Amino acid sequence: MDAWEIAEFVEAELGRSDGLENLHGITKANVRQFLVTPYEVTVDPDDGESAPRRMWVVLHERAPARGAYAVVFNPADLTWGVVEWTDSGERLTMVVAAATLFEALEGM
Repeated sequence: MDAWEIAEFVEAELGRSDGLENLHGITKANVRQFLVTPYEVTVDPDDGESAPRRMWVVLHERAPARGAYAVVFNPADLTWGVVEWTDSGERLTMVVAAATLFEALEGM
């Protein structure tokens, strides 16, 4: 998948749910202002066993920096997750794994 296809997939996911509860102030009404043009990154699954994997960042809680969160998508298995930037914003670590975009947002 390319960035355009990932963005279309995100839009389809946004149409699947009516509600959203997120402790960071992201709601169904404002979620689009947090979306970014999808781009690939390497994510450390932080489980002590799995190798880092390529995923697509689709949403930033705020600008990438240490301690900031983002939502990522893995088109290989259609899973989502929340990652945190660590090490001065250069490394991404998975902090929440999710089956849907809304699960990821609610787990943020």
